[in-house]
Amino acid sequence: MTTLLAVVAGVAAWVPVSAGAVTQASAVVPLHPEADRTAQHLRALVEQWRRQGGLVEPIDLAALARAEQEAEWKAKTEEAKKAYEEGLEQYDRLSFDDALYRFGRAVELLEQTPMTWNLEPLLEVYAAQAMAYYYAGRVSDAQNRLTDLFTLRPDFQPDPKRLTPEIQSLMEEIRGKVQGAPPATLEVQATPVAAAVYVDGRYQGVTPIEVRKLTPGNHFVLVERPGYLVVQERAVAAPGQIARFTLEPAPKGRELLTRLAALKSGFVSGRISEPAATLARWAGADEALVLGVRRLETGQVHVEAARVAPDGHLLAVASQDFDAEGPSLMNGLSAFLTDLQTKDLPRGPHGEPVTELHSGFSLSFGPKTWGLAAGGVGAAAVIGGVVVGLGAQRRALEAQQIPQIDEEAYQRARQEAMGQALTADLLYLAGAAGIGVGAWLFLQADEGGGGDGLHSVLLPVPLDGGAALMVEGRF
Repeated sequence: MTTLLAVVAGVAAWVPVSAGAVTQASAVVPLHPEADRTAQHLRALVEQWRRQGGLVEPIDLAALARAEQEAEWKAKTEEAKKAYEEGLEQYDRLSFDDALYRFGRAVELLEQTPMTWNLEPLLEVYAAQAMAYYYAGRVSDAQNRLTDLFTLRPDFQPDPKRLTPEIQSLMEEIRGKVQGAPPATLEVQATPVAAAVYVDGRYQGVTPIEVRKLTPGNHFVLVERPGYLVVQERAVAAPGQIARFTLEPAPKGRELLTRLAALKSGFVSGRISEPAATLARWAGADEALVLGVRRLETGQVHVEAARVAPDGHLLAVASQDFDAEGPSLMNGLSAFLTDLQTKDLPRGPHGEPVTELHSGFSLSFGPKTWGLAAGGVGAAAVIGGVVVGLGAQRRALEAQQIPQIDEEAYQRARQEAMGQALTADLLYLAGAAGIGVGAWLFLQADEGGGGDGLHSVLLPVPLDGGAALMVEGRF
């Protein structure tokens, strides 16, 4: 397994990242075919962390590759917003037919944009449309639209400013029916590659996947993978239902996929600086965050990560093993990325970039290791106490043999013996404490199933000539 080490010109020390968010491109690549689905899953989690963490201004590489599709979505979103606002004006004037025309146009446009962008605006339009249907005397249409709304988001709360008791009562009636229905499932498949799945704007996993605990009825299913166009369709959640998608390359998809392949080669060879820097420059970003992913025989996931500036300077590098699934993956990955993002490696003495990465070794310091170390130090302290104690005893005997007429020499020898005796006592106490702590740590590690290697950092080890070797340490 490749471990990232960096030979750093200049003083090796962690320095804080300067204040203010930087623009950042991000990519996650599998380092062998079996890790492909895992890499796509981690990419979705990384994007979630970047959007919510507030540490960076994320640049979406997948969006750059499909820029024309993104521009179309933005135009439709703006047009839908205008139609919705015009519909509200007509609604407030009690012109319900005119309002329904404009609400219908807004719905048509929003349903052609990704629900990862526009689910909440669509729900707002659905609610306004249902109220307009009701007051236009089209109660059946109002019920159907409210069913659509609560199928997508059972806990949705409409704007209270336009609610009346009649509408409120109808909404709660429809909400109760939707929530009372047994949950449904929907299987999602994609070709020719695995893709991230979002149902009603919420991330669910990677294809092939069976999405569970959905409300029965129509849902928006979106599949997405860097280098390909986004595909979104309505699909019915019901027993035996399968939603099948075919992904097509984005206009700049081949260009992006070529850069991702170069990243994979960089991780495998241990030289990630240049392909990551090329990615940052292509995206016009201040830096690139790149992750290489392996599946381990233990079932865990090994992640190697680097932050790289456009000139190839290694801002940070680290690696860590994670559980493949569950909340511990997201929590552990979030802490790992935050640590990686908030500490920078220095440049060379004249500002030159540090770019070299190569295979190296790791040091593991888990509870067992620390327990053995503490016990060893404690045992050494006890032995030292014995030696010093024997010296104190010998010095006391020498003091007794000094003639009484030489009072100064006698007192000096006596004080030395007492000092050595006190040192011996302290060594005994420290040794006993070290052995006790060591035994406790060792037993705790056994109870916890080993527990070594919980977290990875890079430790600067000074070399001759002002350089430093960055060694991976696991604590």
